[in-house]
Order: sequence, then structure tokens, then C-alpha cells
Amino acid sequence: MKFITVLLRIWDEIRSIDIPTSYIMYFSFFWPLVLLVLAIAKPKKKIFYGIAAAVPVINFLVFYLFNYTKGNVMFGIKRFGAHFIAAVVFALITLWLSRQKRKVLPMVAACLTGFIVFGWSVLYAAGLSRTACLGNFTHMGYEDSVSALIDELETYYILRDYKQIDFDALRAEYIPMARQAEEHGSESEYRVVVASLCNEFHDGHLYFLTSNRMATPGAAELTCGNDYGFSMVRLDDGKVVAVCLAKSSDAYRLGIHDGTQITSWNGVDIDEAIAATECIVPHPSITEFPLIENEDIVRPMFLAGTGGETVDVGFIDEDGVQHEVTLPRLSLNFTRLEWATNVLTGYWNVEFGHAEMLDDHIGYLGIPWEAYDTYLDIYACLTDEYPQVRDLFISRIEELKAQGMDTLIIDLRGNSGGFEPIENIFVSLFTDHEIVRYSGVCADDGFDILEAWRSHVPVDGRYSDIPVVVLVNAGCASCGDIMTYDLSTCPNVTVMGFTTTWGSAQSTGGRCLMSGGDIQVLYPITGTLDQNGDVVIDAGEDRAGVIELDERIPLNEETVLRLFCPEEDEVWGYEVEYAMEYING
Repeated sequence: MKFITVLLRIWDEIRSIDIPTSYIMYFSFFWPLVLLVLAIAKPKKKIFYGIAAAVPVINFLVFYLFNYTKGNVMFGIKRFGAHFIAAVVFALITLWLSRQKRKVLPMVAACLTGFIVFGWSVLYAAGLSRTACLGNFTHMGYEDSVSALIDELETYYILRDYKQIDFDALRAEYIPMARQAEEHGSESEYRVVVASLCNEFHDGHLYFLTSNRMATPGAAELTCGNDYGFSMVRLDDGKVVAVCLAKSSDAYRLGIHDGTQITSWNGVDIDEAIAATECIVPHPSITEFPLIENEDIVRPMFLAGTGGETVDVGFIDEDGVQHEVTLPRLSLNFTRLEWATNVLTGYWNVEFGHAEMLDDHIGYLGIPWEAYDTYLDIYACLTDEYPQVRDLFISRIEELKAQGMDTLIIDLRGNSGGFEPIENIFVSLFTDHEIVRYSGVCADDGFDILEAWRSHVPVDGRYSDIPVVVLVNAGCASCGDIMTYDLSTCPNVTVMGFTTTWGSAQSTGGRCLMSGGDIQVLYPITGTLDQNGDVVIDAGEDRAGVIELDERIPLNEETVLRLFCPEEDEVWGYEVEYAMEYING
């Protein structure tokens, strides 16, 4: 039964692979049948063998001529290189057949080649590269590639209906913008168009990626703006304060320090200015903010970059006196924006499953991602079994218990996601009830459930009596989102953080290579659904998250100074300290 399930899951993965890749996969798989016919027929004329030897090589060369990735050749070689090797092997085997009286050994070699290359292609496309559906728009201009991207997302994006995406409105807005960027010959403008289009979906798994970081500054200048010496964050009481001050800046010299309240920006009341600010991310080192509540926290950080060569800033000094100063532009805001947002999205730099005692009774377990071993991870996804990871988690927790641990802090801050079987195994150790989920693909009336991809969190519950605090932040993503959600249903678990989690948990698998090949857009094509077929985690059109904090860590003047302006590398330690104080009473 398990074997049949694995085969059905592999078949579902194959069905999701794009048409060009599927074509070359099936050609490599079925060409040995042609060779088998040739071996049985045993034609006397050598020309038949010559044609049969040439066809697979010519087929591949023609295929690659139309499908190679301009400007991103390595992506094409990695995806299709094995098929070129197979074509050459088939040609050599055909010549071998023409000279051999016994045909069994050449046919065995041909069948093995076809099977191995087909299997490798499935493993690479659906497993290693996590790209089942590839859109190759590298040969197109800016306008055509953006138009093709919107068409691709309208067809395959898993949350197109759930989020009520108006694709016609996106075409009306972004295709003219792409045309203008093309007329200007501006790659920076084009990057901003693609990044802004991605931002419209408010999905952390639908994002802009670039391999050419040298081209980032132009796009960063257009989206992140300028650096005037500090960033800003809104406190729980509504005040907006300066953070991440450069002490060599005019801002610092003129009286703006860490924690100083900012009251206006370029002559506009600070609240109005923040409300009008867009948070467009031009680079993958700054995470997206799919949930509106998380974006509202970081919106002042994006506002801090808006302005020209100078900006007018109103603030209240330490004596309560209102001032307005004019500050010069120092550089791009990208670096300071990255610093500021990373405080709320980054992770404690620990290895997978790192465990230690924090005091005589509180244990710590860090899970920065749900990935352990690449090939074992993929195999676990097919079988739902992962004894190596299960044993690792149990051994770490038992070691803590042996040292006197009676309460556990599970650190999921900045958890970058990974493979669901790891999440399932971990949660099973703490839960007292079974959790069932399904995968699905787009259908005309919602989702088509993939029955073979039913996964469940079994009931183990050996640690369901241990009080647990789960630390999260706005960078706790994907499988980290799901793990938080599942753990939050356990009565012994308290979810804690400054912010809730990322808010995106659908499975990636789509990738569009944009004009020139440098820019890529990744997006989810498979849904993560509950027993009722409803979307898990991701917000709909309202961008409201489903994971609520049991204990929200206050964001006030004291915590701001600890988080954004640490004297030492203590920025990640504050939340752990808060959790320990909470546990101790």
C-alpha cells in the first residue's frame, strides 16, 4: 500500500511538470522502444541505424534551441543536461546495435539510460530545484515578459481565486509600466515593475529573485529610497521612534537619537505619511510581509527612505521640545532597511535541532528550518517516514530532561521553512490529537484535491505534559508557519513574539525566468489544505493572519533600545530573556 502511495505521489509530481520539460522527459523514456523495434526488425541497410542514431541528438539540439534560457544558461544545462547525455548514449547504443548480433546487452543499456534520465529529471524538477512548472521568458522584451508572467500566474497560481486577484487590472497597470521601462532601456525600472507586481499578491512564496546583485542598487534606489541616517519603528502606544542611528550623521548631531519620537516627514504628519507608504521589496535579503499587521509594523522603515537630496523631519527632543530639521541624503536606504527589518524577521544563528539548558529548569531547542538531508528529505515527503529526524528530536529533548528541564522554549524565529514530514514528526511528539492535511491544485471551482498527498500528524504525545513556549517572528515562514499553527492547538503550548508569523504556507513549484534571465519570479502551484479542503495559514483578500499570539512581547522604548541598538550582539537574546521571565512567573 505504501509503495502504491509513493507511485501515486510521483505521478502527481510528474503531472505538474511543464510541457517542454515533460516532452524531453518522455522522449528520453520512450526512445528505447524505438531501439527495441530496430533490434527486432534487424534492417540490413545501415542507413536505418544512422537515422536512429541521429534523431535523439538532433531532437535535443532543436529542443534546446527553442528552450535554452537566455542569460541564465546554467539553469537550462542543469535541467536538460542529462537528456543531452542520454541522446548521445542512445546514438552510441544504436551504432552498437548495428554491429552486434546479440541485441540484449545494448537494449538493456538503452532502457537503463532512459529510466535513469527520466528519474533524474523528475527528481531535479520536482525535488531538488523545487521547480515543476518553468516559464521561460528570457527571450522576450520587458513588456512581453511581464504580460507572459501575468498569464502564467493566472493559469497556475494556487491562490488566484482565494485571494480574489484581478488579473485584468494587473495587466492594465503593469504592462504599460514595463513598456515604459523598455522604451527607457532601464533595467532598474524593469526590476521595480516586477517587484511591484509580485507585491500585489501579498504572498511570501510569490517573490522576486535575482542572480545579479550588481544591478540591485538602481532598483533599491527606486523602491527603498535614500538613507538619512536612521530608520523608524512604531511602538505599541502608537508613537513612531527613530532606531538604527548612525552616530556620524547630521540626524544624530541635530538631536535625533535612538528612541527619539518622530512627528512629521517632509511636512506631513507622521501617521499620514506612514499610511501612504508602500512596502515594495526589491531584493530577497529583505523578506516580504504578506500579513497587513506585520507590514504595518515595518511601514515606518520604508518611509524612512522616502525623500530627495534632503528631507525635513519633525521630532520631539528629550526635553519635550518640538523641532524640525533638514537632513541630507547619505546613501541608499537599502542597507539600513535590511538591518531594521531583519530585527523582526531574522533567526538565532543555531544549527538544526540545537539544544541547551538556559538555566536549571528551562531548556532551549532551535529549529531554524525544516530540512535535514536533501535526498532523505525528498524520500520522506514520498513516504511520510523520517526515523533519522525523529530520533534526533527525541534524543535532544531527552538530553535536556536528563539535565533537569521541565519547561521548553522552542525557537522558530526566522524559520525559513522546508519539508512538511519534519514538521509532522516534531509536532507529533507534543500533540494529543491527529492533524490531517491535503495538497491540491487549481480547479475551476476551487481546488482539485490530490488524494495521494494526504499527510497527517500522528498522535505520539510523549511530551504533551511539558509546558512549552514557542518563539516566533515575522520571518517564521512556510513550514515554520504550519509548525506554529499545529503547536498552537496543543494545550501545553504558548505562542510568543513581537509579531505573528509570516503568513504563507502554500507549496512552491512555479518559476518564471524573466527577460534576460537575471530576474526570476517564484510562486506556489500546490495548495496546503485542511480536511475540509480549505486553505491553511495564508490570508485571503483581507490579509488577516490565522495564527494569534498567546503572549505578545511589548514593543516599547525599552525593548526598542535592546533590539535595534544593542551594545553587543544581544538582539536575538531579548526575546529569549522575556520568555524565561514569563516562564518564571
